[in-house]
Amino acid sequence: LGDPNHASPAVSGGKLFFVGTHNVYCVGKK
Repeated sequence: LGDPNHASPAVSGGKLFFVGTHNVYCVGKK
């Protein structure tokens, strides 16, 4: 992702969230 990540991914509402140093990323269906 190009953004350092030290947190565990989280699942909410059927989506997977990654918290980076500068951004929050969400992976899942719209």
